[in-house]
Amino acid sequence: MIKDNLISSAEWFAWVVPGYSCSLDPTINPNFRNNVGHSSKAGWMGLQIDSNCQKYSHFTAYKNNEEGFVNRFMIHKLLIENMIFADNANALAINGGAKT
Repeated sequence: MIKDNLISSAEWFAWVVPGYSCSLDPTINPNFRNNVGHSSKAGWMGLQIDSNCQKYSHFTAYKNNEEGFVNRFMIHKLLIENMIFADNANALAINGGAKT
């Protein structure tokens, strides 16, 4: 688990980490929890996992030159919760064609 870390001033993405399946308990993100990305091009680039529903949660992004969170993969359902975005050029960039 990657937990309680901060990355600042990355040239591209502060974090490149997959989300997790929506069927998992929302209080237990097995991959990534309570991390911060700031002063980078983007805070978190969410990677695709093998699931029809992906969830991304418990992350803070601020002062990024572009997005706080980016996801550019085809996903049937995308859930984003418990995220804090402040002073980014764009809070979210979801370009993958999620249907719900």
